[in-house]
Amino acid sequence: MTSLNWQDSPEKAAPHRATLSSGDPWFGISVGLMGVIVGFIVGNIL
Repeated sequence: MTSLNWQDSPEKAAPHRATLSSGDPWFGISVGLMGVIVGFIVGNIL
């Protein structure tokens, strides 16, 4: 119920949901960092 009250300003309402639903820069940065970390670990193991 509270989520409906906070939808007046979608940009300030749920930034976490915005990153998951749209292609925000932080979403790309997080995915890129995860890819670099996983690639670095796999490269060291192999």
